[in-house]
Amino acid sequence: METVGLLVLPAYAVHRHWIPDELLMRLQWNFGRADLLGIFICVIIVGSLLSLDTRILLNVLSRIWIVLFVSSGVALIAGVLSGTLLRLAPGPTLLEVVVPLMAGGITAGALPLAAALAELEGSTRAAELAALLPAVVVGNMLAVLMGGVLSPWSRPAGGVAPPPTPASPQVLASDQRPSAQLLVLGALSLSAFYGLGMLSSLIFKVPSPLAILALTAVVHIVLPLPVAITRSIVYLYRACIRLFTYPLLLAVGLLLTPWQALVDGLRWDKLIVAIVTVSVLTVSGAWIARFARLTHVEGALIGLARAAMGGSGDLAILSAARRMDLMPFAQIATRLGGALTLVLTLALVTLLRR
Repeated sequence: METVGLLVLPAYAVHRHWIPDELLMRLQWNFGRADLLGIFICVIIVGSLLSLDTRILLNVLSRIWIVLFVSSGVALIAGVLSGTLLRLAPGPTLLEVVVPLMAGGITAGALPLAAALAELEGSTRAAELAALLPAVVVGNMLAVLMGGVLSPWSRPAGGVAPPPTPASPQVLASDQRPSAQLLVLGALSLSAFYGLGMLSSLIFKVPSPLAILALTAVVHIVLPLPVAITRSIVYLYRACIRLFTYPLLLAVGLLLTPWQALVDGLRWDKLIVAIVTVSVLTVSGAWIARFARLTHVEGALIGLARAAMGGSGDLAILSAARRMDLMPFAQIATRLGGALTLVLTLALVTLLRR
């Protein structure tokens, strides 16, 4: 619940103008220019991936696809059916609630969807985005709440990230503070991952967290870093989680969570559709997890990541569930799942408009 509070209360304070607009504009400019959220997500992705044994990483990546596809498909059908039962037309239910909720956030999901719908419908991008934004924000909040509900049962137990064993040299003694020289090398390595991820994002036109995720996986599997540097990166990753998670969530609520969009999404029928969609993502993810040899909670959280509002949404959901080690897999679910949802939706809408 504290995660939801850190997102909702600052957004309400901004809405009530309790914080001077000039100060907010300055904070937003500095926050965006420094890309603090992007840096933090990079540290989490790289650190959590490198803390995993290579065999575990390959094993999990080959298994989560069934959770991703099944939970997304079942939730999409359930969301449209629930809207139909509430006398909402299937088209608006799909395009204004279900798809925006699972499109991967605002920048990578709602914005391109709004631009495409504006061209197809002959309207403006602003009008389309205003219709899509409530579902993105409300769906993310519901997913954070669900993550908090799951937190008492959300502990590594042999699924995605079992407790480390002495046979895993990369996590051995990772809680012991490395030397200053190794910490500098670890920080430089993280900077290299971040810089290469941003460069790959510009070249290949993919979200930077996805580029960082792919780059880290390739390095970890094909060209493993020296154990000492890996340990320093893991140490920095765990220190960042302890020190910066809540301050960054507070900044996300203050600067990136629009209160009015949250309120607009509370129209009772659309709210029910969103609740059904997020609930089915959770339940279907937990159910199909056994076929992927994951724990039920891990499957549920990977399913919930489909409703995340980008990287900040994954951060909030996993923080509420106390499973930040799942960040790489949540990013796969959010980014690739959102991209696939977007492509299939636009292809279907374009086909129907002909």
